[in-house]
Amino acid sequence: IDGLVRFVDAHTLVTMTEADYYETYDYTPEGDYDKLINARNAKGQKYNIVTLPITAEEIEWLGCRANYLNYYAGNEVVLVPVFGDVMDGEALRILGGLYPEKEIVPVDGEIIALLGGGIHCVTQQQPAFY
Repeated sequence: IDGLVRFVDAHTLVTMTEADYYETYDYTPEGDYDKLINARNAKGQKYNIVTLPITAEEIEWLGCRANYLNYYAGNEVVLVPVFGDVMDGEALRILGGLYPEKEIVPVDGEIIALLGGGIHCVTQQQPAFY
């Protein structure tokens, strides 16, 4: 889910516009976005849908525009990928409104993606090897 939609709380989902959704993930089956925006929580209530932009410019070595959904929401901070793009500030502003009690910290998303992932990916659990 981390690159398509994020659960902010029991009533709020953050994603991107339908056009950006299908541009970013062109392999996503037709109709998935409709399922997303019409989803209901465990109490049967529709979610409040908040959209983040994607980058205005294509990230050259990625070959596409990047999105900001691969962020990490910790206890006190939200680590947000940024790409040196004009839309970085808008994404940071929107996420600041969704997480007003947390510090919004921009992190170079290009270098992490270049190495094969995103912020949310690299903050996941790691197995113990013996």
